[in-house]
Amino acid sequence: MSERLIPGRPGLQPERTDLSWVRTALLVAINGGLLLLREGGSPGLLCILGGSFAMALAIMMVLTGMRRTRLLRLRPLPLHLAPRQEVLITGISVALLGAITLLMIFVH
Repeated sequence: MSERLIPGRPGLQPERTDLSWVRTALLVAINGGLLLLREGGSPGLLCILGGSFAMALAIMMVLTGMRRTRLLRLRPLPLHLAPRQEVLITGISVALLGAITLLMIFVH
């Protein structure tokens, strides 16, 4: 019997959603930590800004993942499930973090 057919059990989608957001946030936080450690003893302004941006982005991703997980656990499911704004903002932010990381690699 499929998990979707058992009353009271939301299935695996909320867990998969939560894991994917947390996994991505962890990698973004690691990127930020590596940016902060790049300069050694005293990181420059670009390192501090990049690391801080990465940490803020990681926190935002965890909070977004928690909200999405709660939304997917609701029964009946809400009509509007697509996270268009969150995904767009996250995608742009990750691209910006990638550009900052590349800039750090080539500048130093």
